[in-house]
Amino acid sequence: MINSIEGRLTGLTLTHAYINTDSGIEFSILVSSQTSSAIMGYLAKKESVKLYTLLIHREDAMYLIGFKDIAERKLFEELNSISGIGVKQALKILSGMSTREFIEALDKGDVKKISSIPGLGVKTAQKILIMLRENLVE
Repeated sequence: MINSIEGRLTGLTLTHAYINTDSGIEFSILVSSQTSSAIMGYLAKKESVKLYTLLIHREDAMYLIGFKDIAERKLFEELNSISGIGVKQALKILSGMSTREFIEALDKGDVKKISSIPGLGVKTAQKILIMLRENLVE
């Protein structure tokens, strides 16, 4: 597993970060819009940025996903473990609200708030709540 990547941020969109490492390799990394917003300042400053990563290899695709912190990566892993929620859906959920807000909504059992994330229906929100509430809420 690639735990993290550190280097100069050379490009950024709402869904991708491009990081050039000291070894000369530039990585294209999928990110949530939350992570994209958090690292935006590094683009202009040309300072080194570190993203915690997760490499997912599927039969038909490989994904290198970057996260602003370990908590976001853990939430992604939990979301991705739910049947019917894949990489892109999990990233949409992470883009819809911060990790802290999401865990608070789980804690309160707030299906309405979770289902307010674009592209996430009430049934999926209920499924997420049932599957993750005991794992992520302490």
